[in-house]
Amino acid sequence: MKKLESGLILVETALFTMFILLIVLSIAEVGRAFYQYNQLVIATRNATRYFAVSANPGPADTVGAQNLLVFGNVIGAGDAILPNLQTSDVAPVVGGNFVNVSASYTFNFLPGNPLANITALFGSSIPALTLNTSLSMQIFTP
Repeated sequence: MKKLESGLILVETALFTMFILLIVLSIAEVGRAFYQYNQLVIATRNATRYFAVSANPGPADTVGAQNLLVFGNVIGAGDAILPNLQTSDVAPVVGGNFVNVSASYTFNFLPGNPLANITALFGSSIPALTLNTSLSMQIFTP
């Protein structure tokens, strides 16, 4: 009887390990999405602050705010702070005494992530998440 049960522990361990690994990798993927959203919010805040302290926000300041949000600097040099983030995803707007900067970013799950693999078993897939953020500030007048 003991010889028949010896393989059972191996099967139980394999099933349990796969389940735990699925949970850990799913948590890591959600954490990556939260991290990228946080980076987008921080960049939007910095771009809004830059746009609000301009003496008279105009087209050059609009481009500067877009570059600051996407590249982390006003001249638009270097790599984007988030993969596939474009200046066309950023909309700085002046309205009265306030400026508003909105940004939209498409978060793509990693190709081999466990969430996509599990949902594929049920005939569906996880769509890409659209992360949106918007911030308004009063124009600074010294």
